[in-house]
Amino acid sequence: MEEVPQDESDTMTLSPEIISGLHITSETKELSLFSLLNKTKTANGKKLLENYILHPLTNKTQINFRLDLVQSFVDNSPARLRIMEEGLVLIPDITRITKTIEKITLENVVILYNVIQSTKKICEFLDDIKGTQIGLQITFPLKKCLADLVNYEELVNTLIDLDAAHNGVYRIRDDFDETLRDIREKLDEIDKLFTAAQLQTASDLGVKADKVKLVEYNSNTVLRVAKGIEKTVKADSRFKVLQSLKGECKFTFKTLQELNVKKAELVKKQDKVSQTFVDEIVKVVVGYKSSFEEISSVVSLIDVIQSFATTAVNSEESYVRPVITEDAGNIILMKARHPLAETLSSSGFVENDVYINRETSRFQIVTGPNMGGKSTYLRMIGMCVIMAQIGMYVPCDSAEVAICDNVMCRIGAGDDIVQGVSTFMAEMKDSAQILRKATSKTLVLIDELGRGTSTFDGFGIAWGISEYLINEIGCFCVFATHFHEVTALEKRNAGVKNVHVVASIVNRQLVLKYKVNDGSTDQSLAVYVAEWADFPKEVVDEAKKKAHDLELETDSKKKLETFNEKMPNREVIYDNVTQQVVIEGKRIIKEFNVALRQTEPDKIDQLRAKYKAMICTNDFLKLLDRVSH
Repeated sequence: MEEVPQDESDTMTLSPEIISGLHITSETKELSLFSLLNKTKTANGKKLLENYILHPLTNKTQINFRLDLVQSFVDNSPARLRIMEEGLVLIPDITRITKTIEKITLENVVILYNVIQSTKKICEFLDDIKGTQIGLQITFPLKKCLADLVNYEELVNTLIDLDAAHNGVYRIRDDFDETLRDIREKLDEIDKLFTAAQLQTASDLGVKADKVKLVEYNSNTVLRVAKGIEKTVKADSRFKVLQSLKGECKFTFKTLQELNVKKAELVKKQDKVSQTFVDEIVKVVVGYKSSFEEISSVVSLIDVIQSFATTAVNSEESYVRPVITEDAGNIILMKARHPLAETLSSSGFVENDVYINRETSRFQIVTGPNMGGKSTYLRMIGMCVIMAQIGMYVPCDSAEVAICDNVMCRIGAGDDIVQGVSTFMAEMKDSAQILRKATSKTLVLIDELGRGTSTFDGFGIAWGISEYLINEIGCFCVFATHFHEVTALEKRNAGVKNVHVVASIVNRQLVLKYKVNDGSTDQSLAVYVAEWADFPKEVVDEAKKKAHDLELETDSKKKLETFNEKMPNREVIYDNVTQQVVIEGKRIIKEFNVALRQTEPDKIDQLRAKYKAMICTNDFLKLLDRVSH
């Protein structure tokens, strides 16, 4: 049961990069979005939850239908808890049974019968939950299935001994067939003879009756006594010791052996007669396969929805239903939190407002010191968007989310050792993928692009890719960078906004506040981060001295301000650089980005070498290199 018929155009498929970069799922016990949301009680509910998380919806109607269901469960916690604790926990893996229903056993026939009883309970609790979607998508389909299964229920009640099944014995009712009734009477008589033999043996051994037990051993009924009585048993030639272990002894004798032979013959005959009825039951049960599959589907949906609702209700901080918009919508998250980071923080997570406007701030450049919260800010936005599009409440005070057709990222600068891929190659592969596949409706998250190569190449690539995303694709993008010069894009392009993570130096000590404010950062704090991380004092002192010397040699910020003042229409002259050289430099950057989109990953190094020669001979691009230092 899916709330609205779907096709691939109604969902996005999260890439391995997003799954890993945002910690969507994890093959280990590491905290992930899946582990955070997984409050499911059934095997199929857990599978459906993972499917929902890996394939967020892109259809506004479907998202709101799912959010309606979650809201109904959030607003009715008593009924939700009863559904969880008295209904869902009793539901087995129905799919596993129906998959081989043509070979179903009596045990599984009874298990499916119990599914019907649990489903009835769930329906009773659902009647206390109001909501149009609850009725359409859950209650009505379940009650229809129950109506279709009335004959199945009657069949089981008539043919199967449910009292015996309660004790783990699955058989046809004795009173249903005369032959079976006769066999059962004889088996009952044999059981009485076993009991008589037990009592007589206890008397012969001179012990109380409860010291001698009837037990099963190798499909036979035998006697068991405690270790202290073993010598008496072995001394009696009538008894045959079968097993002697620390603390107990199992044995038999002629009377028991004869009774076991008779019992085995009767059971064999009973099985043969019963099998005829079992075969008929199986033929009938197969016809109900679709009804049980529908119950499984609807119950799985219930399980996921209650899991979403339980996560939202049980959170110490507020979760809110997001407002879903389309087309020219925005991403606005007020007092947003990273759903995973806040569960790990003992001192409370710092909330941040996110305002990504399609027209004025669709491309946000995030600057600030390492460990200041840039990566967490990116991941928080990505997670909130994904959570909204799977129909989940989001960790904010209020949220408005424009539907994205995909969420793509370049996060993390680690080498892929297994694949033998360098940091630079990994960056280029991820970037090429983004440039090829991103659309104006995509959310792109980029964290520290350009660290895998030289400052010159890295800055050029970061600048060029940024301009391409801004002007050619026009997607939502949050771009965290250590190239502060990239912030000049705000004055050069519409739709670009600078934000920064707040940090300050107090008494020559770094203070990270994890708050994101408007504007670019006005100072470099890398040396203080090193000091904060307990670098050796002599190393920090030398770094501070060198940084000061470089600041005296190059006033990068003033150069950029002069540069921007001279180019209100983006056609300018830099120092001795002619307008034609500037145009040629822009052409090289644009051409490089187009080529990057079309280049296979294993040929990126060749592309890099080709364009590096062009870049090194263009005075405008060389000027950008000087500015970036």
